[in-house]
Amino acid sequence: AGAAGTDPMGTSHQVGIRRSAYDPEIISIKAGDSVVWTNHDIVPHTASDLDIEWDTGSLARGESGSITFEAAGTYEYFCIFHPHMTGKVMVQA
Repeated sequence: AGAAGTDPMGTSHQVGIRRSAYDPEIISIKAGDSVVWTNHDIVPHTASDLDIEWDTGSLARGESGSITFEAAGTYEYFCIFHPHMTGKVMVQA
């Protein structure tokens, strides 16, 4: 799938969740880097692969979840609780 747990060797990139949207909605990173999603909303959210191959789990207000992307490619994701929320991680080799 190309995504795994947190890798301390890569760079960490931040995506905020505000007003039921990912900020930024599209992020470009390098293989081996991780993305950290932090929920700033009152309601819980997730960042979940479209095929649920990876998932941050439910994030309450103030909580964060991290995914490391090992393989190049484009990874589209959404919030399980709010399917209209979508985002994209573009991973370069």
